[in-house]
Amino acid sequence: MQRSPPRPHVIAGRDTVEPLGPGRLGGDTPTRAEGPSMTNVAELMRRNLLDVFNERDPERRAEAIAEIYAEDVVWHEPDRVIHGREALAVRAAEFLAGAPDWVFETAGPVSVTADVGHLGFLFGPAGAPVVTGMDIAHCKDGVITELYTLIVEAPQPS
Repeated sequence: MQRSPPRPHVIAGRDTVEPLGPGRLGGDTPTRAEGPSMTNVAELMRRNLLDVFNERDPERRAEAIAEIYAEDVVWHEPDRVIHGREALAVRAAEFLAGAPDWVFETAGPVSVTADVGHLGFLFGPAGAPVVTGMDIAHCKDGVITELYTLIVEAPQPS
């Protein structure tokens, strides 16, 4: 049985998509990125974090939600599952209200494989984050259809 060569993994920077080469994650020979979909997934990942979960203005956040997510998006948080754009908007507003002086920062570049994106994040007071985590999203037709938020490290209650 003949196996297909592995697909290249890429890290998408703010303005470019860089195939990973030997000695990098994935270890594949450098190849050209597969068109604009890689950049679109990377942009969706950045906008998810910064234009939705870092946006305090409800109107701008609502506009971003309408552009970024499928109507029937499913968001898996560590303690719940949210169904639909409207419920995601409500939960994002609740989340931001619960941490009024905290901000999200990206933790490294977005990585993209096919239609799946990953972006690490830091969360906490500006300049002093206390939570690290990551978002992983499945994208289709230019929007996020499923989002997983994983917390890597968070302060433990005393």
